[in-house]
Amino acid sequence: MTPFATKIASPSVLGTKTSATGKLDHTNPADVYSFDGRKGESISIGLNAVSGGSLDPFLLLLDATGNVIASNDDANANTRNALIANQVLGADGTYTIVATRFALGIGGTEGNYSLSLTRGRTINTAATAVPNATAAIAVATSELGAGLPKGSIEAHLTWNARADLRLWIRDPQGRTVYADVPKIDSGGTLFRSNNLGCKTPNGTNPDDYIYWNSAQAPVGTYEVKVWQNANCGDTVPVSFVLTVAVRDSAGAAKQIINVTNVPGPNKQVYLTTFTVDSNGNATAGLGDYVVGQFTENISATKSSAPTILYNQTVNGSITASTKYVVYSFTGKAGDKIRITLRARSGNLDPVVFLLSSDGSTNLTYNDDAGDPDLGPQDSRINYTLTADNTYYIVATHYGVTIGGTVGNYDLQLVGPAR
Repeated sequence: MTPFATKIASPSVLGTKTSATGKLDHTNPADVYSFDGRKGESISIGLNAVSGGSLDPFLLLLDATGNVIASNDDANANTRNALIANQVLGADGTYTIVATRFALGIGGTEGNYSLSLTRGRTINTAATAVPNATAAIAVATSELGAGLPKGSIEAHLTWNARADLRLWIRDPQGRTVYADVPKIDSGGTLFRSNNLGCKTPNGTNPDDYIYWNSAQAPVGTYEVKVWQNANCGDTVPVSFVLTVAVRDSAGAAKQIINVTNVPGPNKQVYLTTFTVDSNGNATAGLGDYVVGQFTENISATKSSAPTILYNQTVNGSITASTKYVVYSFTGKAGDKIRITLRARSGNLDPVVFLLSSDGSTNLTYNDDAGDPDLGPQDSRINYTLTADNTYYIVATHYGVTIGGTVGNYDLQLVGPAR
């Protein structure tokens, strides 16, 4: 607790509140709260990661003298969220909650969290059983390859060289399965990633495999990423094959994605999507490389683009049919502007572009701002205008036309007051 001593000495007082929210990252690996408790009182504390980050929550409870009397990493085998359940307090006094992450200050996970404090009610800590989960994985080998477990979703990435390729899937709630987060609550599990960090000494059949350990795939749209993290000193030209199969309500597997391609340069991501309905029927979306450029032609929509003024905030939505929204504003040379795009609902992963007056020249863009005042995936642009003119802002999501995240947003434009 030594690195957190200053915060422990000045905690945020919960008082009558029973919940709190915050963000943990490399600059803020812990938040500290306090509450008054009575001897014999039963309390439970939950720390849950909010969609969009990689956070692996960890909880500690300290008594009035600063001793750790309880801690938890994972509430049960099906989650990485933390729960100190049904803790009976030993004395009257002020107790301290440390909301942090696995490995505390040296941990690498980051993201928003929600903290809850429950008094006097028994909390069930058992893992929630998945109906028919045993039946879903009763056959030890899937159709995609020998030794791979069966699941409601089966994604297999294979390639031909020693390079370190990565497979990443985001579920409809915004939770991601990949090397840093190998298991998520919806059932997604990274079963194999056998050349992570260039471990394999040769190029013999390297592969990644992600599957969902559930009877039926959760409904919604999924995003799938493939990228080359390193070539591992191998000079062999790399190509990969990505296959995704989804099982319907009858348990029949249907291969919906089968792509052969080459990884993009400098860790450039290949992105595709698929959508599962309530009957387990799945359809694949478009696939392409994410280039960090807005390439759609907006010449026909510029005249009808809604106007946003300096120091104004507007609201909007990104949906499956509305992949981006264009706004216009008038600025002068030398104006220092700030554009912030915040997700407000859904699993939206916001991306914002600033375009020139012709609507076709990309001036700048931002994917994840990394600003402690924003959510882990919110975006922000700081830019100085070079001419008196009309400019265009594009509010969109990761991947623009091929992306799959949706939700409401706030768009704020800050500039000089006139």
